[in-house]
Amino acid sequence: MFFIPQFLVRRKEEAKPISNHIHMQGTDNAYLLQRVTGIAQTYGQEGDSTAVHFITGYPDTLKQEIGDKFADNAESYAIRYDGDLFLYAPTEAGWNFALSTIEFLLRDGEMGPLTLFDYPDCETRGYRVFLPHKDDFETFRHVVDFLVQYKYNTIMLEIGGAMEYKRHPEINASWVEFCKDMKRYSGRTHEIQHKTYPWAKNAIHVDNGGGDYLTQEQVKELVSYCRERFLEVIPEVPTLSHCDYLLLAHPELRERDNDDYADTYCPSNPESYKLVFDVLDEVIDVMQPKRINIGHDEAYTFSICDTCKDQIPYKLYAQDIIKIHEYLNQKGIATMMWGEKLLDAKNTSGVSIGGGGRKVKDPETGMEVIYIHGLSDCASLLPKDITMMHWYHVFDENYDHVYHKNGYPMVYGNLNIFSMTNWRKRKNWGAKGGFVSNWGSFHPEYMQRNTQSMRLIFSAKVMWSDEFDHTMLDEYYRENAVETFYHFNPFMKDVTPGDNTQARVVAVTHATELDIPFKPFYDGIFIEDSVYVMGHYVLSYEDGTSALLSVKFGTNITNINTKFSCQDAHCNEMIGGGNPVLMGDTLYFTAVYQNPHPEKAITGFSYQPIKPDAIRVAKVQFWK
Repeated sequence: MFFIPQFLVRRKEEAKPISNHIHMQGTDNAYLLQRVTGIAQTYGQEGDSTAVHFITGYPDTLKQEIGDKFADNAESYAIRYDGDLFLYAPTEAGWNFALSTIEFLLRDGEMGPLTLFDYPDCETRGYRVFLPHKDDFETFRHVVDFLVQYKYNTIMLEIGGAMEYKRHPEINASWVEFCKDMKRYSGRTHEIQHKTYPWAKNAIHVDNGGGDYLTQEQVKELVSYCRERFLEVIPEVPTLSHCDYLLLAHPELRERDNDDYADTYCPSNPESYKLVFDVLDEVIDVMQPKRINIGHDEAYTFSICDTCKDQIPYKLYAQDIIKIHEYLNQKGIATMMWGEKLLDAKNTSGVSIGGGGRKVKDPETGMEVIYIHGLSDCASLLPKDITMMHWYHVFDENYDHVYHKNGYPMVYGNLNIFSMTNWRKRKNWGAKGGFVSNWGSFHPEYMQRNTQSMRLIFSAKVMWSDEFDHTMLDEYYRENAVETFYHFNPFMKDVTPGDNTQARVVAVTHATELDIPFKPFYDGIFIEDSVYVMGHYVLSYEDGTSALLSVKFGTNITNINTKFSCQDAHCNEMIGGGNPVLMGDTLYFTAVYQNPHPEKAITGFSYQPIKPDAIRVAKVQFWK
């Protein structure tokens, strides 16, 4: 069972299997009714109707049966199945988590007479993403449904320039032109960030909105879809830093006047806050949030302009946060922020990062100049109800204590359980949960290559269940890799073995001797066919025509020496793009191609190389 429940008793009596015909009592929530119906139609058997009862709260008899495992938790739920299905929870969200458990039980063939009770270990279980491009709404909805299945309760959407601003249409116009410029070729953003200016600059989020923007009605549509599924929606509205989307249209607010791609506004200019508060007001009107993440990560530029040059950087930083916090607080909205600037931190190489200051030598004068201002003294100055997103957790577990000792609620950001140590100990120190982060596109190929699916699956497991065992990571990984493949290739659930006539799917189990180092694709780094396409499989048909199927490294084929392990980057990259198959000690992946002409008989299969590196085809199958 993927989520190990707090309490589970299986009974020996017989019970009829869940039917694909159901009738429901106790709720009129349209989404819950739709979800129950979908589960029954997918997993139920033909037979007499199954009654599904939604019950608010827990009767005393059930509490007594659960005993000391019972806990008063708003997200808790209980399931009792004896031929009829009873779902107990204090909230509708709890019923929804119960349905996720039922779906897992049915999928794994483990549903039978039982009583089950469970609740989450972490109160915040989130996914932080950009707004999708308008053409990627279907993928966005698919990802949201994936979050629901794995019992997430929060989604954070970075807004930036990717939502329509009716008060400031110039923001959107400048954003679109900026993204066109930044997307002219892969890596242009990195040239601007790292090679054009002698000062530290922010990452450039050209994947937000796909480099475009959504109308306010489109954003409302996405928010509604999430809330119907009991996900809290938190806007991330970058302020102070990562503000290129504001300053492209309003260069008069730049802190650094000689930066054509400025990312930090002047915190001493009242006009900066007129613009920021206008933007916040529109986001609030559209999204009606309970919390807003105000950013403030990668804040590098301080005390440059004539107004700020004699002021202390960490005090400027704190004053900006306090001002925005007060504005949101007046509207009844809680504040979150990225918290690395509170840390006098060093990376694994001993280089000062986060809120630690850093100096470098000026290449022209040879004198040391400030590259990054030290801001960590702000840690004691901020309102204590700000939730800090801690994304430096991979550098040193002791950085956690900076937030705890200063009294800030803390969640982990950019959570990757494969690279985090001592989860249980650190969670018990006081972390409230965490957010997996996607800094790239919603396009399915980018989601796969950026290893999103497995990060989401394992972070879900660790944040829900207090039984998570780090030593079992690879075992968990192997158990769920195949299911992930089928989740992201849903058409495969309906296919059956066939032959070369009327084949809907061509499945090729293969590997290659080519080895291209893994890298993530975000902030203007693109998956380029010229780099990754190795060649094509050629399908020949009986009528003399043919079709080409792309063989693409990292997308549907990988290196022959890849290991079936969560610590192998190539394996992580392929999960969802191919079905992992171990043959002896060698890991292959089965790539599935939808046959472009299933009405034609296939008479030939061959490989047409572009790159010279050899491929090994272990098996070719035709499925109908």
